Amino acid sequence: MRKKTGNNPRRTIRYVEEAFRQIQQKKNIRDIVIINERGHPVKSTMEHEDAVKFVGYFQEIRGRLERGMEKIDPTDELLMIRVRTKFHEVLLSPDSKITYIVVQNAEK
Repeated sequence: MRKKTGNNPRRTIRYVEEAFRQIQQKKNIRDIVIINERGHPVKSTMEHEDAVKFVGYFQEIRGRLERGMEKIDPTDELLMIRVRTKFHEVLLSPDSKITYIVVQNAEK
């Protein structure tokens, strides 16, 4: 479902570090996981083993949503998944080379 183009910008370690820093500065952030194009966590506030499990859960949800959306409109593209519970909110945002997963405390 992600559109493949030949001119996707490269995501360097500096880019990942800067994105991580900017997200971390936001209010109410609990956890951050940045995933590379292979689905592996490359930077996280979680322990590595926890991040790997967490990524697996949300990659499964992402895959199911993408397959479902493809049946509705094959030309459309997933931009963000937002899941909110009573206490937390999880945001998943794919980009051409990396994916951000952010857990934040839900504001009352």
